[in-house]
Amino acid sequence: MIRALEEAFERPFTVQETQLRLSFSLGVAFAPADGMDAEELLNKADTAMYSSKGSGRNNFGFFTPSMEEQIRRRLLLEKQLQNAVLSQAFTLHYQPRVESISGRIIGLEVLLRWESPESGFIPPDRFIPILEETGWIKEVGRWILYTACRTAASWQNQGIAPLRVWVNISGRQFMEPDFFSMVEKVLAETGLHPRYLGLELTESVLMQNVEGHIDKMKQLKHLGLRLSLDDFGTGYSSLAYLKRFPIDEIKIDRSFVDGVLHDENDTAIVLTILGMARSLDLRVVGEGVETDAQRHFLENNLCHEMQGYLFSKPLPVQEISDLLLSQARLGQRK
Repeated sequence: MIRALEEAFERPFTVQETQLRLSFSLGVAFAPADGMDAEELLNKADTAMYSSKGSGRNNFGFFTPSMEEQIRRRLLLEKQLQNAVLSQAFTLHYQPRVESISGRIIGLEVLLRWESPESGFIPPDRFIPILEETGWIKEVGRWILYTACRTAASWQNQGIAPLRVWVNISGRQFMEPDFFSMVEKVLAETGLHPRYLGLELTESVLMQNVEGHIDKMKQLKHLGLRLSLDDFGTGYSSLAYLKRFPIDEIKIDRSFVDGVLHDENDTAIVLTILGMARSLDLRVVGEGVETDAQRHFLENNLCHEMQGYLFSKPLPVQEISDLLLSQARLGQRK
């Protein structure tokens, strides 16, 4: 039965000529092991459902007693996160994007960080999904965009050569009806020219409402900013859709870069992405570059930009400001 549900949700359906896909999270509880009446079984199944969400959307799980402790910790984390949202207790880190040919820093990816007073540093993959599920991502996302744009404008006022800041946009945030007007307002308030803002979108997000998202992307492009397709190769977009997306670049997912030197499949995928991007006149960014060998492979195969710990880890605003002010050049040939 569960498999039948999975297969049903895997198939796209059409509403008013728009192709849509749904995901689901499912929890399962059995009688008499998990409960003897409907209310208890539903509570246990609900617990299993929330646990399955923690493993990613479009998933299912069976109830186990240990899940109740997991849910308790999750509710505690939600409470701490809600306080952080109300007080804007987040910070932004910036990871340089380096031009392959020159080794110059030509852009910065903006990354959200959170250190809870009670629990210390919380990894983004633990709290960002909660922000999306609760809808708090809309408020936090606007704060990220505003702060990043204000900081980029401030750097220009300090005499630093203009750099493009790249902001990751969540699916929940991108699908908000007022997303375009919010971006437009932030740019006006911060004074940052649109050419110095880039938005990173994942293909899994764009495939949820292809036609509607293409129209929104065209609006953003008309505004003058740049669009990047993040984590390329990990989703399920087809070439037919890819050529229609008004994007400027593709980011090769770090999982492929990590295996590019020792896994024939990863090598083939990376070379295919690079060749396809050239034919579509798209820039390519390799992320997660950690070794000189990975860097030379991407460079020799005409990858335009790279980012990763080989060049710099994500840095807090003061450290990245000092780096930019010193006009340091990362990734010089050795």
